[in-house]
Amino acid sequence: MTSLLDEVKNAHKVRAEIYYFLFLELRKEFGVKKAKQIMGTAIYKYGLKKSKSYGKDKINNIEKSAKKFCKRTKTKEKIFNTKLRKLTDDKAIIEINTCPLVERWKEMGLKKNIIKTLCEIANCVDYGTFEGLKLNLEMKSTLGEADDCCTLVLT
Repeated sequence: MTSLLDEVKNAHKVRAEIYYFLFLELRKEFGVKKAKQIMGTAIYKYGLKKSKSYGKDKINNIEKSAKKFCKRTKTKEKIFNTKLRKLTDDKAIIEINTCPLVERWKEMGLKKNIIKTLCEIANCVDYGTFEGLKLNLEMKSTLGEADDCCTLVLT
């Protein structure tokens, strides 16, 4: 019997495949730059929508937003192995230590440059989420670039 954790992880892997095939079609039709722009904008807008589910008390609040992001659900916390590494009044550093999307792209045998591009596109959801909460996000490292973890810095 498949656990809920496995089912959710597999759903994220399916999303990774959809992103890849969508990117291929858009790239064929419009080129790399436009494909990234179209997908990134759509995923960013989803992040903006998602930010509304965090609650008004998280707007402009680094501590509450960072903690909510890291502890969204027990399942996502386990799947992405998200850790709040540093928290001050004006900065949070979050690590994401595993990513089922990057795992799937590697399982598919995709080239490093394609994985990097798809990761940049997928990260747009986080930019949208945090900008919707009136916070700035900087990605210092990503699993998609073969770093040890994704490092998100909120200010």
